[in-house]
Amino acid sequence: MASKTQKIMYGIAGALAVIVLIFVVPELLHSAPQITQASIPYVSVSGSVTTVGLGTKAISVDFNSDNGQTQTETVSGGSYTATLSNQHTYGMVVHYSEGLGLATSQCNGGSLSLYSTSSSLQHDISC
Repeated sequence: MASKTQKIMYGIAGALAVIVLIFVVPELLHSAPQITQASIPYVSVSGSVTTVGLGTKAISVDFNSDNGQTQTETVSGGSYTATLSNQHTYGMVVHYSEGLGLATSQCNGGSLSLYSTSSSLQHDISC
């Protein structure tokens, strides 16, 4: 059986635990740094670029942002890397050579909605 002193100590410990739960824990939760999409201003996007026509080879990709800006990246070895502003949607246009490289054309590479919580993203393009 617990002594009177032990009962008082248990009571004090319980009261302190309640105080910590009520006052300290919520403050810690509110003051903890939050990782949000807005905290990552740019995302490094990379991937492969393929064209389906016989004898075609991707040369470059235009990233047309929903804010009206266009960024062009070179395709090298069938791959690209672009540093794009986060929180935007991009339409992609692939420029490619045909045959012996004497003629060029373009195709719709689709769209990319870039709302990322990571600073890098893998995205392959095909058209």
